[in-house]
Amino acid sequence: MYSVLWRKRRLIFLLAGIAVIGLAIAGAAFAPWRGVLLTLAAAGAAGLAVVGVILRTAGRKIAELSAALSAANTKNSDNPSGPAPTPPAAAAPAKSAVRDESRAIDKSEDLREAETLLDRALANVRAARREHAHERRPLPTIAEHDGAPQISVVVPMYNERRHVAETIESLRRQTFKDFEAIIVDDASTDGSMAVAMGAAKDDDRFHFARHAVNSGLSAARNTGLRLACAPLITFLDSDDFFFPDALETRLTAIKQLVKNDTAADRAYAGVYCRLITMPQNITLDEAERRIKRRDVSCKVVDFVNSSGECPFNAHAPMLFTEIVRAHGGFDETLRFGCEDWDLWQRIMRNGYAFAPTNRLSGVYRRKRGSMVKDTPAEHLDAAKMLFDRARAPVNVEDVSENAPFVFAEGLHAYEDRARFMKRTAQYAVINAFANANALNDTLHATPAGAAAFVDPADDMRPFVEAGIRRAIAIDEPSIEKLQMKFDALTNGVVDLLRASIALSAPIAKAQRQQYDAIFLPQSQAQVRAMASAAKALMKDGRRIVFVTTEVETGDQGQRAAIAAEGLPSLTFNRACLMKIGARAFAVMRPYSSLIRDAIPAGAKIVEIERADRPVSYPDENAPREDVTCASPEEAASRLASFIASSDFAEIGDRISTPADGPSAPAPYVISKEESFHQAPDFDAIATLKDKWRGERCIIIGNGPSINKTDLTKLRKEFTFAVNGIFYKKAEMGFDPTFYVVEDSSVMKENIDAIKAYQGEYKLFPTLYRKLHPKEDNVFFFQMNRGFYEQESPSFCVPRFSVDAARRVYCGQSVTHINLQLAYYFGFSEVYLIGVDFSYVIPESAIRKGDIILSTEDDPNHFHGDYFGKGKTWKDPKLHRVKLNYELARDMFEADERKVYNATKGGALEVFERADYDAIFG
Repeated sequence: MYSVLWRKRRLIFLLAGIAVIGLAIAGAAFAPWRGVLLTLAAAGAAGLAVVGVILRTAGRKIAELSAALSAANTKNSDNPSGPAPTPPAAAAPAKSAVRDESRAIDKSEDLREAETLLDRALANVRAARREHAHERRPLPTIAEHDGAPQISVVVPMYNERRHVAETIESLRRQTFKDFEAIIVDDASTDGSMAVAMGAAKDDDRFHFARHAVNSGLSAARNTGLRLACAPLITFLDSDDFFFPDALETRLTAIKQLVKNDTAADRAYAGVYCRLITMPQNITLDEAERRIKRRDVSCKVVDFVNSSGECPFNAHAPMLFTEIVRAHGGFDETLRFGCEDWDLWQRIMRNGYAFAPTNRLSGVYRRKRGSMVKDTPAEHLDAAKMLFDRARAPVNVEDVSENAPFVFAEGLHAYEDRARFMKRTAQYAVINAFANANALNDTLHATPAGAAAFVDPADDMRPFVEAGIRRAIAIDEPSIEKLQMKFDALTNGVVDLLRASIALSAPIAKAQRQQYDAIFLPQSQAQVRAMASAAKALMKDGRRIVFVTTEVETGDQGQRAAIAAEGLPSLTFNRACLMKIGARAFAVMRPYSSLIRDAIPAGAKIVEIERADRPVSYPDENAPREDVTCASPEEAASRLASFIASSDFAEIGDRISTPADGPSAPAPYVISKEESFHQAPDFDAIATLKDKWRGERCIIIGNGPSINKTDLTKLRKEFTFAVNGIFYKKAEMGFDPTFYVVEDSSVMKENIDAIKAYQGEYKLFPTLYRKLHPKEDNVFFFQMNRGFYEQESPSFCVPRFSVDAARRVYCGQSVTHINLQLAYYFGFSEVYLIGVDFSYVIPESAIRKGDIILSTEDDPNHFHGDYFGKGKTWKDPKLHRVKLNYELARDMFEADERKVYNATKGGALEVFERADYDAIFG
């Protein structure tokens, strides 16, 4: 072997020498001095190459000898009998191979030890599980009702005729069909109701309700919530829309939630989807084409992880109807936004969470004009209030009676506990490797009610897994070999954590809002008359509240008067949703059947009456008989005696349970009371509000006494003239300030004369738009006919509007309409003339029900042709007219204004008398 190596070395030396000589000759050929330098460089390089070869060869040889000696020594140490020759093929491995083998042995031992640790921890978890028996919350159910839909969709609407048809179309396209849609018109003035009803034509799943007073988005949603018949509810504004599977995907998610066993650990109010914001001009078809992928990733939302923010838009959730009702629905005092944010936070603060559907299901239309954009400062104020509320102790009035867990402290306290729970999760599993007692000690340290703000499976699983890795201290490839036991331990500890943080009893025991006395006024006049009794009770420490019914019965100044008197109030919606009760109730005549039926049978009722202002009974709609009458001065003591001796009676809601069945339209839909297809001239009439504040006016009736009255004195007065006054045009010598016609017979039978008659302002009900052309001085108002409609809660119950731009109320006499207009225009003194209040029906007249056909001259008006031969007129029913006059009198006086009767003679004694000639000085 050595000779072979030497022969190779000689060849290398020979080649190096030849290279040196060649370089020297080449250098000499160019220049002697260059040859010398090249020769020396080549010689040095060749020498270094030779030395390098020798050193590498020697190093290799030494390594081989060293390995052989090491192998021999090892063998001798294992074999005391002495060394044995080792053949070349059995040479010992290198050091690196030995190290690899050593690591393999260590890994195997680590794996066995880790497996032993996992087995021990699993045994400890099983032992601990016996102590932490997990009582699961009863799962929610979706009750099945015969004939009732599964989902109620509430669509609030205000002046949205441009988009509402498309909103309705998006509901008609739903893949899930078993729903009802309740469209609540919040007193629109642009004909939105007519458009909505047309869009839903022939689809009996759509029902319509209409507010008599514009009350805001919250009130409209609450009305729909109160009328809903389905166990599940969702909301959709009238300018937005759902994708076709919006109802189906959320219903499926709720059903899955009910079936899912782990869902019993938390209380769920419902599920939610995601919405996308799109430009205001987007169409339903275009949005469906544009949005191709609608799967999204969401998480369970609760009070803590929402951080006090609004977790989603009002249209996103589908909720259990009774849970939303139990929280009183939306706060109707929030008129500038944040009302949905407030409701979600109140629900979550009572321990409920919202589960995701992970689906994009609807479009929120981004409009140039919106509530937030129009009132940003007010919206920001509301947002600050909600943030501050989340970080403050809970308001007891916000606590639901059956709350699963009440977050009584501020948000920060629970955020700190949630962070602590993550550390608890990690150390619980580490202690599981020690013994069951150590594990139990850790589990007992979990904060009370932690299940309301911690989800073991989602929030704590990563920390459990981190704790296991830390305890067994092996790498990921090794963990994969023990994955089944790793997962079993993870799941076991997560289950223990779930059991240890099971919901505790509520921290604050909820109390249903109960009052000593509930006052149910129907007008500002009644508020003023009730105020003294209410204040006397409050002074004695009694808890009282006024419940307003303006949304249902019309704006008669209730809210403004209550606020002016500094009295507490709730809307009828909120009172019904929260199921408030009282020991005594106070009412005044007249009141609608809505108020009459809201007071439960057997309740103690005090009817406040003024001896100097008696109010007659409505003949066809008499008030309750089970009442105790008292003067305003006596009312407080009567109520106090009932409060001391009576049980609570819960306010009722006839409207929410229609007699025609659960799917019947809302029973107080006022399609018979008002025309939806002709919008009033709201903006134009609104410009006249209080224009004549402080002035006086004269309302000219058409009784025979006008013939004895010098009408020329009225030329410089503000005057109202009505119906057939055109017969008096030449004699009067002037045109009135206002000319008003209510009666349909008068309008139709005298339309040419009415068109020709002039007045500074001509005002007619909207239902006469087709009869009379629109001119600059012609205004059409909304006339409510509820007084005449037997299906109305206000049938034969007088009402007096304080917002004539929105509507005026019929009251069996056109004079009642004129009194409402005069009030709205601001007149402080009103004088009636020609209101004789005396009618006779000639024996020769032909009568068919309330319609009378004259066969001779009219004896009841200033001109024989007024309702003369061949003309029809209606039975005036003066006892009903009197009801309305009494209310008008009280409404004016409640606002420190006055109505006088300056008629020459006649039988009207409701108003204080004034001498006609004397009023001109």
